[in-house]
Amino acid sequence: MRIIILYKRKQYGNNPDFKISRTNYPIQKVCVNFRTFYGLLSVKEKHFLTYCANRRYDFVEQTDYMFTPENAADTAYYNYVSKWIDHKKKLFFDVDEWKNYLADFQFSMGLRFHGNVVALWNRIPALFFIIDSRTEELVRYFNLPFLKMQDFDDRKPIEYYYELADYTAFNSNYEKKFLKYQEFLRKNKILTHSEG
Repeated sequence: MRIIILYKRKQYGNNPDFKISRTNYPIQKVCVNFRTFYGLLSVKEKHFLTYCANRRYDFVEQTDYMFTPENAADTAYYNYVSKWIDHKKKLFFDVDEWKNYLADFQFSMGLRFHGNVVALWNRIPALFFIIDSRTEELVRYFNLPFLKMQDFDDRKPIEYYYELADYTAFNSNYEKKFLKYQEFLRKNKILTHSEG
């Protein structure tokens, strides 16, 4: 277990000075993610998927649950969105491959916490969409920018969502939280002073 922890710390450069910044050039390379496909999609979720399909954004899947006609409850909608998903989706079984794939993108957004965190490892701004209290608690704790799913507006341009991905609070608080976590690991003998 200790070898895995050391490998990951080295691999992803845990660093108290870690920062996320935005660029000013046009946002053209966007990767999106979505919750597990089970149950009926809400109206806002349908709008989000249509928004992404219309713009042909890349899609990272994180489960093997397929998008089904039952999720859509609308044959025309299902045919349109499933065609986009089938053409654009990626599913990774290796974290390094996932991280490397996202390195060329400018922006990530969606309902998957870890899907957006992998973008952050590449210092790519991400906007977290909230559908449950567990994810909301995480994004609030880390000062990550978020939008509640019910507030998604498919009439807004991608630049609007990119601007919502403001990392000012995250950047201001990350070092303090990083050092606090390191101290917790030392106190519990998971990390030694020489390693931190």
